[in-house]
Amino acid sequence: MNSSEKSLTAVTLIYTAGNFASKVISLFLVFIVTFYLSKEAVGQFDLIITTIALLAPLISLQLSDAILRWIIKDRNVDTISNVLTNVFFVVCINLLVFSLFYWGIISYLNIEHPLVIYFLLLLNVLFPLFHITARSLGKNIEFALSGLIFSVIYFSLTIVALKFLGLKIDGLLIAYSIGIFGAILYLIIKIRYLKYFSKKHISIDRTRQYIRYSLPLLPNTISWWAIAASNRYLILAFLGVAANGIFAISFKIPTILLTLTGIFYLAWQEKAIQTYDKADRDIYYSQVLEKYVRLLLSAVLVLIAFNKLILTYIVDRSFFEAWKYTPILLIAVIFQTLSSFYGTGYLSSKDTKGAFTTSVYGGLTTVGTSFLLIPYYGLYGASFAILLGYFVMFIARVIQTKKYFSIKFPLKIFLILSLLICFTAIISITGNNLLFAMNLVLSLFVFGIFNRKMIFSYSKILNNKIFR
Repeated sequence: MNSSEKSLTAVTLIYTAGNFASKVISLFLVFIVTFYLSKEAVGQFDLIITTIALLAPLISLQLSDAILRWIIKDRNVDTISNVLTNVFFVVCINLLVFSLFYWGIISYLNIEHPLVIYFLLLLNVLFPLFHITARSLGKNIEFALSGLIFSVIYFSLTIVALKFLGLKIDGLLIAYSIGIFGAILYLIIKIRYLKYFSKKHISIDRTRQYIRYSLPLLPNTISWWAIAASNRYLILAFLGVAANGIFAISFKIPTILLTLTGIFYLAWQEKAIQTYDKADRDIYYSQVLEKYVRLLLSAVLVLIAFNKLILTYIVDRSFFEAWKYTPILLIAVIFQTLSSFYGTGYLSSKDTKGAFTTSVYGGLTTVGTSFLLIPYYGLYGASFAILLGYFVMFIARVIQTKKYFSIKFPLKIFLILSLLICFTAIISITGNNLLFAMNLVLSLFVFGIFNRKMIFSYSKILNNKIFR
């Protein structure tokens, strides 16, 4: 393992230690909620969060990416102050304009919980800015702990709201809001952001520079949203809010995988930017990708095998049918995470327009196929639409990013594991208990075989850390 790989491994372990616990708490909470809320209520809450996920980057103009790109390579105090002052200046103006618009039209719309939704949206705009600044400054422990603080507060208050106060969706929204506020407050106190803000650093030219960088990433983010979430509204229109509740739960096991790959992506994004100008970049990128494909596809194999078993114990029976759609969504996650891997080329080269076009291809594919498939194939159609959207984005990015780097894709390993995934998915559909048990054992065996070198390397690192 070379120094770059060791560095990537170390950063990944730091993010894993801090982020995994918080993500597990959040995921566990989602399944607990199914025992207290109806499918309709879960579907309604999911729609609110989905809508906020669309509006928040529109307000922030995705300027959190500019913070990461400029500060991570130059942590000079003047640079930090310049970036943060101008970014927050723009975002605050946008929040003011949005607030006037929101309260101007809210009385004409039949929206429940308008005040809580408003504050939750504001917090979702601000939190990524504080969060990514901590990461850009190398404050990885604070970055990870803030996520853990959010999850602990959110989990605790949700249990209180549902179990002891009898609150439903409003209880979830309030708990979510207080959780994010607690995380922001922790970061403000711990990292002392206020010392970086100064009126003298406000610059129209710098502001334009940051916006020019981030603006192409905004349609990119919206397109990601279009692939992952837009068909929630089509499910609502064609199948009803209860079906949306089922679909929201079917996404939760894929979310476990996204949690793990997301932790890796945080570390990889950082390393990819830092090593982009090095001579051995392409060799390093190809080596990382091969290991990533091994880990990613074998993890999908295990999750598909254990899918029904997991949902049997962690969701209410009225939500159990979600297992049918989970394998398709897990395969979709493969192409989503590989697209993210290649997407670091846009950030590293500061050429973010390509991220926009490839994401639009994926978004349009998902929206178009959702219209065609959902009315006839229901939630299977919605799942396939997401899979097709991410597949199109992946292919487009593989082709387009060749101008940034030359990565050798591990096609043989990809095809072998893909065939095993299809085999595992077919076996999981059968009701044969013996085949099901064999499927579980086989998936773990395949995972161990394909990742044995990495498992040994990580075990050695952990062993040295603990027993040195």
